[in-house]
Amino acid sequence: MQVTATMVKPFEAAQRSTRFVDINIALLTACAVVTAICVSRLSGRRPWDAALFALAPGLVLGGFINWDLPAAALLALGMLAWARKHPVWAGIALGLGGATKLYPLVLLSPLALLCLRAGKWRPLALTL
Repeated sequence: MQVTATMVKPFEAAQRSTRFVDINIALLTACAVVTAICVSRLSGRRPWDAALFALAPGLVLGGFINWDLPAAALLALGMLAWARKHPVWAGIALGLGGATKLYPLVLLSPLALLCLRAGKWRPLALTL
């Protein structure tokens, strides 16, 4: 919100609130697109999973009234990085997502269980 507020300072006072909403909608839409792309790349043989996200009524109705989409995009980027065996990038994305909202950090528990089951602690340590 602070970045968007800084971006609208050059506008006249009467236009700032409208421009603030416009810029936020553009940024949140970009986050939704990033999330859909990540879901499509993670879905393997189920490409319709990304379509289910992109066409969800909740995305259209609630996507622009809260700040969940940036966290969802960072969570999706973290999952994609983890799936492609880039644990450091997964940790960066999940950490940034956790700074936005806390729910991306909940994903660390299932990742720890996967590492425990496979006996591979190094990827988890790099992610953390």
